[in-house]
Amino acid sequence: MEQKITTDELKTICARLIKYVEDFGVEDISFEDKGVYYFKVWHSDRRFDDEFLKCPNYSLGLLDDDIENLKKILSSEYEPCSLALEWRGAILMAFGATVSKQRNVSLEK
Repeated sequence: MEQKITTDELKTICARLIKYVEDFGVEDISFEDKGVYYFKVWHSDRRFDDEFLKCPNYSLGLLDDDIENLKKILSSEYEPCSLALEWRGAILMAFGATVSKQRNVSLEK
């Protein structure tokens, strides 16, 4: 079965998730001064088909770079681009992990 989500659905989900964390007082989040690295798979190496188990080449991403690049889009120094969605995704994953750890959140009710 094909999985599909619209841009309007994504906007609504993002807005609801941001409101969720703001409702318990989180307005910003800080990451360690030394930088937060994460494993990254370059978009050209990513697979979304039956071949996904063939291990792609990994590299390291740095949240500092992702945040800086997104802020350059906000200031109009950079134009929006598809890579910015990946930068935003990495920041949201780190943000979610940090908030979940602080609030001891799990999927169980």
